[in-house]
Amino acid sequence: NPIVTQVASFDGPISAEWIEIAVSPLLVASGAVFDLSTVVNEPPASPTQWNGNWNYTTPNNDTVPIAGAANQSNKTLGVVNFNAEDADAGDKTVGLDAVAVGDTIAGAGRTWTVQSIAVNAGVYSFGVSPALQGTAGLDNFVFSVIVPTPIEYAVDVDYNADPSNIKGLFIVDGAYENITPDDNQYGVDILVQEAVISDQWEIVAVSEGLAGG
Repeated sequence: NPIVTQVASFDGPISAEWIEIAVSPLLVASGAVFDLSTVVNEPPASPTQWNGNWNYTTPNNDTVPIAGAANQSNKTLGVVNFNAEDADAGDKTVGLDAVAVGDTIAGAGRTWTVQSIAVNAGVYSFGVSPALQGTAGLDNFVFSVIVPTPIEYAVDVDYNADPSNIKGLFIVDGAYENITPDDNQYGVDILVQEAVISDQWEIVAVSEGLAGG
């Protein structure tokens, strides 16, 4: 099994530039095979918010909310329904159309995460989590539309075609074992300092993977 060692954790630069990360030196024997991998996480989400007033009810059975109303029935707790017209006679179609899976709806004392979306004759049915009802009554509902933040990365195509003993590793939202090595370089480089060790040295002690002689 491979040995995995984290050598650094850092926040990437906002602008496109090289940064140098200081790490503790590692001894790598000649001919050894190792991977240098970087895991990049998406920056914090930047939601766009809009709101509207709806008269929220919790009927026993599924009903179609009239203009100005929203509901979440006892029969289908995991779905909140909104009429495209809010309680102020405003047309919220544009905002409701922008809602996507993963966005949030806050109102009636609850904050729900959207799991699914269905639209029928001006009524928007959002599958939500948690499947819990809020407090009935007229309330202001805040919709937070999560705007994805792109992750930029550098790639130099065929940079590693020669020498052939270096390969590029790249995958998006996948497992490490599913990476297919290629000849590209993906914005990561290392500084290697050659060290020559006398063949007269012999190992006299080994501790935590380090040897002395």
